[in-house]
Amino acid sequence: MASPISSFLRPTHLEDLRRKSAEDVQAKSAPSKEAAGAKPAAMTDDVVELSAAAQKVTDETGFDQARVDAIKKAIAENGYPIDPRRIAESFVALEKMI
Repeated sequence: MASPISSFLRPTHLEDLRRKSAEDVQAKSAPSKEAAGAKPAAMTDDVVELSAAAQKVTDETGFDQARVDAIKKAIAENGYPIDPRRIAESFVALEKMI
C-alpha cells in the first residue's frame, strides 16, 4: 500500500482541521467579556460622507434616456437602420477576443 506524500490527506488530520474550524466559529460568535459592555458593531455612530465628485458621479445616470426612447420608437416603427456588415464585423472582433 502506498503512503500519502503528505499528512494532509490523512483522516485524522482532516478531522483536526474540521474541529479547529468549528472552534474558531464558536469563538468568533461568542461575545467576549470585554465587549459585553461595549456598544455592538451595528449600533455605532459612524457616518459615511461622499465627496462632491463621488456624489456627482452617483447622481448622474449612465445613459441618455432621450436617445434610448428615440431608438425604441425607431425600432417600433421599423425605421431603425440595421447594417449587417457592421454587425458581422463586431462579431468577428468579439470572437478574436475569445
